[in-house]
Amino acid sequence: PAERANRVPANVSSDAVTATSAQCAHPPAGPHLRARFGSAPARVTPRSTPEVLLHFPPDFPRSSTVMSAVAHTPEEVVRHLKSIRINFLAIDFDLTMIEKHTGGKWTGDATKLHRHLRPFFAALVPHAISQGINIAIVTFSPQVKLIRDMLALAFPDIHSQIPIRGEDGTWQYNGGGSVEGKQKHMASAVEELTHSRGVKITRRSTLLIDDDAKNIKVALMNGVKAVLFQLKHGTGQPGLCAADMLELEQ
Repeated sequence: PAERANRVPANVSSDAVTATSAQCAHPPAGPHLRARFGSAPARVTPRSTPEVLLHFPPDFPRSSTVMSAVAHTPEEVVRHLKSIRINFLAIDFDLTMIEKHTGGKWTGDATKLHRHLRPFFAALVPHAISQGINIAIVTFSPQVKLIRDMLALAFPDIHSQIPIRGEDGTWQYNGGGSVEGKQKHMASAVEELTHSRGVKITRRSTLLIDDDAKNIKVALMNGVKAVLFQLKHGTGQPGLCAADMLELEQ
């Protein structure tokens, strides 16, 4: 089993489920990954793969865990998420859904951007929606139209069901919740989904997938489940991903 810290900070809700990371593409056949948390990066060296560095801030919640290096199918992941009553996936875009960091300055078209969609998400998104799990893209990129056009190429039958919250100035969140990290993005997307579909989405039924540990920390501190998505250090290859959501608890 993966190494798990037993203590949860007092300011983290007891239902703030662990952040996880795991090999998604070209997973090694080696043992479970382990990592330590502190001021230095957590060093992970799975057998037969390049060294992986997971960077966590010194005060990253001790409920965080690095999970198995075995990739799981989207069907398995969705089945488990439904079993723990997740009905909303908020997915970051740059370096999470896609393998590129556009910096909000992508100069190519949606077709070229589509080539960088990660296969795991290409399969996960439609299956999750078919099973009643709502999806939204939460990003700091202002290129929302470009992202919408890419989603239309990737998911032609369902892209209109996926709200996008980026920094394009077309929306605002006036609620009383946290506005740090991706919190306001998720809250605004939930408002749209609630009004358009009548679904009930709560913090406990929400899962954020993001490559930025700061956004993960904020989510966990606010009682939102979250998984950390990271890339292999120093390589251009698809690296760590959120496939091991199977370890999340209700």
